[in-house]
Amino acid sequence: MTRSQLRGTTHAQNNTFKCDRISPYLLSGRIRLPMLEQIRANAVRRLVPREIRGAGLRSAVEFLEESMADAENVRVLNESPIFVFSAGWRSGSTLLQRLICSDERTLIWGEPFGDRIPICRLAATVAALSSDDPHLKYAIGTEAGDIANQWVANLNPGTDALRKAHLAYCEALFAEPARDRGFDQWGAKWVRLTAAHAGYLKWLYPRAKLLFLVRHPLNAYLSYKKKRWYTVRPTFPVDRVQRFMAHWSFLANSFLEELPHTQGLLLRYEDIVEDSAVLDDLDEYLGTTVNRNILARPVGARNKTGLKITAWERWVCRWLTGPVLAQFGYDIEGGVHDRSFQRDVSVFSPAGV
Repeated sequence: MTRSQLRGTTHAQNNTFKCDRISPYLLSGRIRLPMLEQIRANAVRRLVPREIRGAGLRSAVEFLEESMADAENVRVLNESPIFVFSAGWRSGSTLLQRLICSDERTLIWGEPFGDRIPICRLAATVAALSSDDPHLKYAIGTEAGDIANQWVANLNPGTDALRKAHLAYCEALFAEPARDRGFDQWGAKWVRLTAAHAGYLKWLYPRAKLLFLVRHPLNAYLSYKKKRWYTVRPTFPVDRVQRFMAHWSFLANSFLEELPHTQGLLLRYEDIVEDSAVLDDLDEYLGTTVNRNILARPVGARNKTGLKITAWERWVCRWLTGPVLAQFGYDIEGGVHDRSFQRDVSVFSPAGV
C-alpha cells in the first residue's frame, strides 16, 4: 500500500471512528437537542474565518450610538445610502444591485475590495468597546488641569473623533466617488458581512437603508460549484462544500438574529424573480423606481450543465444550515415551501425612515 493510500485509509478510519463515537449517543437519546444545536453552531463557527465573525460588534455599536454627540455632521446624518448584505455568493446580490442601479440616480458599488474585507477590518477596531473600556479614561477632555503635568501616555481623541475617522473612510471611498459622477444616491453590496457589520454601518449612517438577501444554499452552491473564491484572501479559500454552507449559515442566521436591532428589509432571491410585489416593496422602502425589465436580461448567469448536487453535499447542507433553512421557508430539496415569508418579515422595515 502506498503512503497516500495509507493516509486515505487512516482518514477514513478516523471519520468512521468519530461517527461511531457519536451515533450510539444519538440512538440512545443521550445527546439532547440543545446539545446537538450547540455542536452544530460550533461546527459552523469553526468553518468561518474569525476576521468576518463580527464578535463583540453589536454591543460596541450600541454603546457608541448612545455616546454619539448630537452636533454631528447634519448632511451625513440625513443621507440614506443603500447597503446590500447577501448570505454568500451566487445568491442574486448582483441582480439586486443591477435592479437598484436601474434607477439612474443611484450607484451601488459591488463588493468593493471584497476578499480584502476592508469593512470587517475597520469594524474590528471598535469591536468590544464599552463604557468601562480603559482607553476611554484617557480621552481628551477627561483630564483636569495642565496636560503636561498629567499622565498622557494613553491620551486619545475620544469616541466622537473615532466615528468621524471611520465615516471619513467611507465617505472618501464610496460616497465622494459616486457624487463626483453625478449620482444622488449611493451604496454598496457585500457577500461577506454579517448583520453585526450592518449595525456598524448604521452607526456611521443612521438613516441607511439595509437590504438582507438570501437564496436557497443548495441552489446557490450549485451555481458556485467548482469555483474557488476567497472569504479572506489569501488564507481562506472557499474550496469545499463545508465552507460554503457554513458561510451561508453564519451570515443568514445573523440576519435573523440582528434584524430587530439593525432594521432593514429581508429578501429571498426566489421572491425577487417570481413575485413582482416584492419589487414594489423594494421601491417603497428605498424610494427608488427599479426597472423590472432587468429581470429578463441576465448578466453573468452560469451554465450549470453537468453540475449536480451529490448526496454528500446535500447532507452537509442539512447538517450545517438545517435550522436556519427552515426559518427562511426553504426545504432541504432546494425548494420554497413558505411563500408568505416575504410578507411576514417585511414588518422589520423601519418606519419613518
